[in-house]
Amino acid sequence: MVSIRDAVGAVEMTPEKPFAFSEFYLNWEGNLVIRRELLRNLGLALLCVFVVTLLLLADLWGSILVLMCVAMTLVDVAGLMHFWGLTVDTVTTIVLVLAIGLAVDYAAHVTHTFLTPHENSTTKSGAQEN
Repeated sequence: MVSIRDAVGAVEMTPEKPFAFSEFYLNWEGNLVIRRELLRNLGLALLCVFVVTLLLLADLWGSILVLMCVAMTLVDVAGLMHFWGLTVDTVTTIVLVLAIGLAVDYAAHVTHTFLTPHENSTTKSGAQEN
């Protein structure tokens, strides 16, 4: 694709500049940038997960644990995609980004539950503490 674009770009025609087009070029153009876009989107999403959980949980260690859970979920999903023979394309990119949202929901709720102080069950029942 790139070599075709370079060959057509080298042709000097006036007044219009020639260009090559085919329906297959749309997929090829997407494949040129998909890996870079995937890594950028995953990085930005993980950064947003950390910042938002840090603001909402107000606990640095809890936010780090949530980030680690989300990152390990991504490693797990990416590993399964590899063993299933899937390649990086638009569908798998969307699946990986959606996996972040699903993983952060569960991990943040579990972390919030552990960070929330709970009363002792004997005080809830009205028993006297000595």
